Amino acid sequence: MTEPGDQGEARIEAALSRLGAEHEPPPGWEARVLAALGPERRRRPWWVFAAPGLAVAVSAAIVVLVVRPPKQRELEVAVRRKDLHQPLPVTRSAQPDEYQIGETIQVTVSGGAHRALWVYRDDRELVIACPRAPACQSLDDGISVDFVLKTVGEYKVFALSANASPPEPSGNYDADTAAIMRARIEPQVRKFHVP
Repeated sequence: MTEPGDQGEARIEAALSRLGAEHEPPPGWEARVLAALGPERRRRPWWVFAAPGLAVAVSAAIVVLVVRPPKQRELEVAVRRKDLHQPLPVTRSAQPDEYQIGETIQVTVSGGAHRALWVYRDDRELVIACPRAPACQSLDDGISVDFVLKTVGEYKVFALSANASPPEPSGNYDADTAAIMRARIEPQVRKFHVP
């Protein structure tokens, strides 16, 4: 049963427009939902969250660099003949830690922080003390001194390194070794013999 013309179509359109009307929310529902959600939040850029972490990381790096000094090279001492081409006495020993009167030796201390170099003969005579002796040479990372062996004896080379300046030697072997112990300095010691 179809109705002729426009009336049938109008009736169908009216029926279709009412479909689902019973499921429509009540008027003003959108305003109530938005009020319950609160004010609209603005999204923050990513760097707002990253900035505090970056600031902490940079501060920690600065503290590590300022508070912890760079690691220094370990203290090293070397005793060697200065000129291997110079004529030596025929009686020269083959021992590597034995030298002859008249030989020039070079003692070098490198590494560490504040360095000093003391050479004693027979645990009683201070032969040379660097860095104050005029013969001492400052290097980029150490001290070096050349001297001629003029006296027979047992020689001890003390290489010192400390965070502050090491004590000045008095020339008395026992007093100077006690000063090293009081300063809590662990010296590197090399011995050699001149027969």
